[in-house]
Amino acid sequence: MAKINDTTTFPNTTPALDDFVIGTDVSDTGNSADGEVVTFTFDAITKLGGFKGVQVFTSSGTWTRPTGVNNVLIFVTGGGGGGVSGGSFSGGSGGTAMKRLDVTGISSSTITVGTGGLTTGGSGGSSSWADGTNTITGGGGSLAGVGTASGGDVNMSGTSSYLSGSPNLSGSPSFWGTNLGGGGAPGVVGSPGVVVVLEFS
Repeated sequence: MAKINDTTTFPNTTPALDDFVIGTDVSDTGNSADGEVVTFTFDAITKLGGFKGVQVFTSSGTWTRPTGVNNVLIFVTGGGGGGVSGGSFSGGSGGTAMKRLDVTGISSSTITVGTGGLTTGGSGGSSSWADGTNTITGGGGSLAGVGTASGGDVNMSGTSSYLSGSPNLSGSPSFWGTNLGGGGAPGVVGSPGVVVVLEFS
């Protein structure tokens, strides 16, 4: 695999898709140390060789494999929890699962996008990719806890409605920030989740 090391940054190198998903270089090549951490940006990953397009789901629907697409990199984020109206508590954000899939044998997948929690401290809904073989889920955040994630190569929990033991009054960011999957500030509904599918040849 190609990779980023301590002295070079993308796009001076051509990273491999696995490097982004796993977060470390796991190859046995001699041009840099195995196990180094890689930090690709979302913009950088779209410049990888073979990139075909992206589909962003902000509501539930169906992903259909376009012609020429054989691999996908999927991000699944649950809805954020709602902040309590008239209170001092924000909602926790949704969890995010990231998964690389070979989709040569997958023609379509059911996409579920979780809604944001209400201002009664309601929990956000779970988001998912379900193709009949693989189920990838980003759980919704809640007032008392954060969303978890499952089925991904990387499964990241959301962020808490508390910061260092004190209430977070500005909302809780998800992997994407506060606009997608973020927990609502007091009196603010949680942000809906999202499913992002990057498509490669």
